[in-house]
Amino acid sequence: MTPRPAPLWTEPHHDGSAVHGPVLGAELGSTVQVVLRVPHDGSGETGVRAVHLRYVHDGEPSYAQARAVRTDAHDVWFAADLPVRNRLTRYRWLLDDGPDAPHGYRWSTAAGVSTSDVTDATDHVVSTYPAAPGWAVDGVVYQVFPDRFARSGADHGPLPAWAEPAAWGDPVVHEGPSTARQLYGR
Repeated sequence: MTPRPAPLWTEPHHDGSAVHGPVLGAELGSTVQVVLRVPHDGSGETGVRAVHLRYVHDGEPSYAQARAVRTDAHDVWFAADLPVRNRLTRYRWLLDDGPDAPHGYRWSTAAGVSTSDVTDATDHVVSTYPAAPGWAVDGVVYQVFPDRFARSGADHGPLPAWAEPAAWGDPVVHEGPSTARQLYGR
């Protein structure tokens, strides 16, 4: 029988909410604080010897020591300063459980907690791009494809060399080399 995984609330946690740090709109060149929640055993002990923030600056990994900033009934909250030097700054958490722990260390990323080294693909990201305007949250977007409208009788000129003509009722090619070449309305 396969053992059941531990409930998520028993794992360290960090996400894109304002509770854990800035979501969007961090200022380029600034330093922001990010926070990791680590559950404790009821006595305030997490079993974690140290917490580090690993971030990437211009393709090179760097580390910052996290510090315990708050303890509540269930968790210890660790904070670290993250320098925002790129438009998109990637980071993850390293939890050092000590040499006597089953795995020694764990990574906490946007994909969850891992006991082995992981790629940057699942790292958290701080963005310097501004948040979308409030009206966009509930907005409906309609994308217009001008080449899809019937243009009967119009002189379209020669078909571009890259184009593969498609009739109005032809299905859209959604994969393969023809995806970018399909041209309707000819």
